Amino acid sequence: MDSRVIPWIAVIFIIVFFAAYKYGKKRGEDLQRFARQRGLTFSARADINADEEFSNFLLFSDYSQKKLSNLIMGEMDGVHVIMFDYSSTTGVGQSAATRSQSVVIMEPGSFNPPPFEIYPNDIFRRVFGALSKKKGIDFPFRSGFSEAYALISEDENAVRKVFSDTVLSYFANHKGLTVEVKGGRLLYYRNGKRISPEDLPSFLQQGLEIVRLFQ
Repeated sequence: MDSRVIPWIAVIFIIVFFAAYKYGKKRGEDLQRFARQRGLTFSARADINADEEFSNFLLFSDYSQKKLSNLIMGEMDGVHVIMFDYSSTTGVGQSAATRSQSVVIMEPGSFNPPPFEIYPNDIFRRVFGALSKKKGIDFPFRSGFSEAYALISEDENAVRKVFSDTVLSYFANHKGLTVEVKGGRLLYYRNGKRISPEDLPSFLQQGLEIVRLFQ
């Protein structure tokens, strides 16, 4: 490599690093302001061990390096809400790959649907679903839903009972969601997407809508 190029590479690296730092700092400040305005608690550093606290969710079941940040917690419409930025890194060095998204976990007071996982029906999610080793459930007469989503559960009969026409229509009309229900909790996110502070109200409202679908 031309020695004259090296200083320029270093400059570009510093600029990118500084821009990422500034963006992360502003995001944290905006999320903190959002939480404060709604009477929720905020912590830039989330002291939660995802492998222990959320181990029953498929999202946290791999062997990646996990990082939680910008934790927001509190009550919304009678539902306990936990929201955070989640990053998982697999591989090392040049082969390392990191995936980040905003994740919401909702804990309604009375919430007992059977466990299931629903995710966009693309290739990556098909692989993710296969890893769960659970049976896929299809609705041949609701092609809009079956084309958009894969639904996985160990208890097909129980899940079919809660996936009414209303539920199927909702998901068919709201594509790109990932939802896991386990142990009275509902986990909700859009794969690979961090939600901007401006979009958080509608993002959380949609999570509450999904909770109500199964109550």
